[in-house]
Amino acid sequence: MIRLVEKMLAPVKRRMKLLVTRGVVKVVNDARKMQELQITALAGELLDGVERIQQYGFTAHPHPESDCLILNVGANRSHPIVIAVDDRRYRLHLAEGEVAIYDDLNQAVKLLRSGIVIDAPNDSTHNGNLTVNGNLTVNGNTTVTGTLTLAGVNMNNHTHQITTGSSAGTTGGPQ
Repeated sequence: MIRLVEKMLAPVKRRMKLLVTRGVVKVVNDARKMQELQITALAGELLDGVERIQQYGFTAHPHPESDCLILNVGANRSHPIVIAVDDRRYRLHLAEGEVAIYDDLNQAVKLLRSGIVIDAPNDSTHNGNLTVNGNLTVNGNTTVTGTLTLAGVNMNNHTHQITTGSSAGTTGGPQ
């Protein structure tokens, strides 16, 4: 009886073993609507044109030799998809509950227990308006190429009335 049950479950067992596989990224094609990868899987098997499913709103172009997790849809090895990619060479180490978005250039946005930290070792650019509710501290130089308004006063053409003895006048604007 046990042998009969084992024989009946053997095909299911084989398919379950094929359901999830580890692999290594070899080539990334990011030109299509769905990113496609060439990967090596079981025993060096080369799989080409494997779609990579990514979280909506997040995308990445992984390096070759990144690790990946392959899901064979319906436990059918003719329809693999990549559901996760990680690269141990660049992974950040965080405390429990912390989250980060990062890359291989040490750029990161970290949501830490101590607050939000943005690491941008290279120049960074913000396009659009920016409002800071709270104090702003700048450790370094500040260059303003547009109009600078301080407490409602336009500093680009700000002047002062002066009185020296019996003469009065107006200072010139900023130079």
